[in-house]
Amino acid sequence: MDKRSQEVEQELLQIKKSLEQEEDALFNVKQKLRQLEEVEGDIKQAKWEMNDFLYHMQDVWQGEQAKNTFWQIDDDVRQYEQKTVTITTEIQNELNKEQKKHQQSILALETKQQDFKKEMRL
Repeated sequence: MDKRSQEVEQELLQIKKSLEQEEDALFNVKQKLRQLEEVEGDIKQAKWEMNDFLYHMQDVWQGEQAKNTFWQIDDDVRQYEQKTVTITTEIQNELNKEQKKHQQSILALETKQQDFKKEMRL
């Protein structure tokens, strides 16, 4: 094997190692996205339960003070829900950016790998 062939082989090994790292990182991002979807589902379930509780509470409570307290709790819950949606959306956007970055890196490495393999055949 000549020196250039050895260099190409070495470069291919490095590309393979980098590809494995990028694929692992991409897998981790996909896992995080799945976990985020589960959390969002749990949040929706908690929202339904909280709303159910609040409306049952409204049926039981009597008087003006009780109604004011109910509406205050209802407003607090809505604000919390909005914050939660904002936070989960930000997290999802960041994970999507990270996923795209890893996918682009994988594509670039695969292209580079193919170029080196072609060079070795020549």
